[in-house]
Amino acid sequence: MQVNANFNARLDRIAQNKAAATGRIRLHVGDQEVFVRSLESLKPRETIAVGLLRNLAHLISFVLAFGLGMLAYALSTAARMQLTDPTAKDPILAGFESNELLGGLLALAISLGLAQVFRLSSRTLGAAQTAGVFAAIVSLHNLAFWTPELASMVFTPNWVETKHASAVPNSLIYRSLVVPLHA
Repeated sequence: MQVNANFNARLDRIAQNKAAATGRIRLHVGDQEVFVRSLESLKPRETIAVGLLRNLAHLISFVLAFGLGMLAYALSTAARMQLTDPTAKDPILAGFESNELLGGLLALAISLGLAQVFRLSSRTLGAAQTAGVFAAIVSLHNLAFWTPELASMVFTPNWVETKHASAVPNSLIYRSLVVPLHA
């Protein structure tokens, strides 16, 4: 019975001292009690400036990932326009949705590849890249209105003419939904 009483008393002491340990841990080795420090308490504390810099770096990487998604969609559109004949009626690629879907998938592949190069790979940054691709899908047509000369060089003059005929300037367009950006 004496052994159980000593053991229970030791458990009670551990429970009482656990809250007040603050980095010190009491180890019981046989009949000996030894104080050690936790690995957490041995780490240097992060200063406020380091924490702010870490948060700022995460914000910047989020913005870069979003921009990378937009750039990837512009690159995929430019490649498709330069390498294919947009006036040809391919039954597989006929229609707005399939062209945008193909461009979006190609843009996601380009974006993920570029993210590996720039070391921007995490789930949240992948979501930011996907959001950037979607933002480019709904807004890239505005380049045909804002900078038609540059858009003609990058995409094709035919792409610019098509966007002038089918899109509204200063807007977001997804399928048949048009959201004007000006008041």
